[in-house]
Amino acid sequence: MKNELREIFKFCVLLEEHGPKLIACKENNSSISCEVRERCLCIVVATDSNFKGKCKKKGLDKRCNSPVSGKRSDILLFFEKDSKRVCVFTELKSSEIKEAIKQLINTVKWFKQKFNNYQYKIGAVLIHHGSVPKNVKDKKIKQLERELNNLLDTKLLKKRSREDISDYVYLLLDGSD
Repeated sequence: MKNELREIFKFCVLLEEHGPKLIACKENNSSISCEVRERCLCIVVATDSNFKGKCKKKGLDKRCNSPVSGKRSDILLFFEKDSKRVCVFTELKSSEIKEAIKQLINTVKWFKQKFNNYQYKIGAVLIHHGSVPKNVKDKKIKQLERELNNLLDTKLLKKRSREDISDYVYLLLDGSD
């Protein structure tokens, strides 16, 4: 799966690390970090060709042309430890929660269709900065969250601004099958 991922997202790979390392990605005022623990591979891919952020000071190659059509999340963090694989789709957003969830849904659906022959677990993270919109309890947002959660192996993780997602990733990676 990792080789196919590298090939499909040619020029969109931002980073590839073997643990132990700290992965950090940032776009505008939102950022995530994740500790890649030993015996674990992490590949960070820009699923959005318009990603303006950086991962460990590396920006996107101008030749990147994401195969995901339509609205898409910013990055995918792919983890492999022994024979277990985890894909965490990440959106770094200001306060447009509804739009962010739509982007995650579209990307996860595309990915599940493209990689349906592989065994892996899927998670999604939404990191936002700025004030949370008053309509965050909006029925449409709750409906979109339910739709997204039905595609995932665990619930959507929503956090503010700068967050470490290591525990979320390793819950998926080391958790029960």
